[in-house]
Amino acid sequence: MRIPCVKALIVAAGASIVASCDTSVVAPPSRSPLSARAALHDAVPAGGRIVAFNDEWEFATTAVSFEPGGSQLLVNIAGFLAGPAPASILAFSNNFGVADPTVVSTMTNAGYTYTAGRTGTAITLDKLRQYAAVFLADDQYGSMDQQTLIDYVNGGGRVMVLGGTGFGGPDIEAATWNTFLGAFGLEFDPTTYNSVFGSISVPNTAPLFTGVNAFFENNGNDVLLTGSNTGASIALSSGGHGLIGVYVQPDLTPPVVTASVSGTAGTSPWYVSPVTVSWTVSDPESTPSSNCPPVQITTDTPASGTDLFCTATSAGGTTPGKFTVFVDVTAPSVTLAPSSSAYTVDQTVSFTCSATDGTSGVATTSCPQSGPAYTFALGLNTVHASAADKAGNIGGADASFTVAVTSGSLSNLVGAFVSNAGVANSLIAKLKDKSAQAFVNEVNAQTGKGVPADKASILISLAEALLGS
Repeated sequence: MRIPCVKALIVAAGASIVASCDTSVVAPPSRSPLSARAALHDAVPAGGRIVAFNDEWEFATTAVSFEPGGSQLLVNIAGFLAGPAPASILAFSNNFGVADPTVVSTMTNAGYTYTAGRTGTAITLDKLRQYAAVFLADDQYGSMDQQTLIDYVNGGGRVMVLGGTGFGGPDIEAATWNTFLGAFGLEFDPTTYNSVFGSISVPNTAPLFTGVNAFFENNGNDVLLTGSNTGASIALSSGGHGLIGVYVQPDLTPPVVTASVSGTAGTSPWYVSPVTVSWTVSDPESTPSSNCPPVQITTDTPASGTDLFCTATSAGGTTPGKFTVFVDVTAPSVTLAPSSSAYTVDQTVSFTCSATDGTSGVATTSCPQSGPAYTFALGLNTVHASAADKAGNIGGADASFTVAVTSGSLSNLVGAFVSNAGVANSLIAKLKDKSAQAFVNEVNAQTGKGVPADKASILISLAEALLGS
């Protein structure tokens, strides 16, 4: 038979404390378990959190003297709400549950900046936002505006509320907090205190209870679920009584998966060197999981690129990340060849010139211009062709040929340049006689008359090269 517990704990000298209440642990109601919802001492994902504790005894001096696990539980709750020390926590209450010397020393020894105590001055949203978390118990001053707390949590604030203080009875105590808690799917039972008393064993392996085998309980307000808020759950129950309720702002959006590329960028979207593709997975609302190691690509990809994938999952869903990387480390192949390896000045120099690129494709090609052999230098000529691919790689090729002047080839040029047959025949005769100076004198004399002015210097230069000046 279950014996009711009273709110006041009386300790007689030499007496032992016996849990006279039914403290068997039962499964919490059907909400997603805490272990799957938020990690202890994590990177404090964005989003509000609440811990609603049915009683205020657990962390204070007397309770900890019986069950030291209460101190570890308090540190765990601080980590769950505020993140790792040295975060700042405001205990805005004079209640021993959050202001007892043992509580203060527990928090400061854990490295937290802990400010405990309050006056009747109403707290503001701006004040709350100065702290990583706020601990609350009773409201004897009646100045804690519940809408302010709602706004604080909706803005990412973290709050612990302790019930079971005995202030005003279970109905008044519940009414003090239930507008706030109800906005997030939790409430304190207003009908009665739960008579749960003594050492509460903790079989729960969720991060919130790491290192906690038991804590001491002394009659509180049951924590109940209300409404359909998926962010609320009962983290620990005893004998059908909800002892600890938790709200974690639901993550409704999947992680963001971003790829970054390390390598030499060419013309977008191409890279012209081996690359390493790394992944960044982020979710401000819950901790994402992924297995996306960096990927190295050292050779050319197809023209359509290579698809890489990274799947990340958080409480908000799964993101099938995809990134297409384009790598072209090979320059275009350029082919350049003259139509002959040797020309005389009366011939035309021409080239076969082309470029290919099997990855990004050829963007531009620059080839030497074909033209009369007399426009090239006498002797060895080397020309260059180049091509750029769409990634920005440059390829090239060289080709060489010779140009020579002979009596016959120069005579052919005279015939081609000089339309007056008499002048042409006279100049050709002088070439045959190897009379260089006579040839030059006649060209000069006929410039602008029988010999076109733009061709005169060409004929003179070639004749001097052939016959000597």
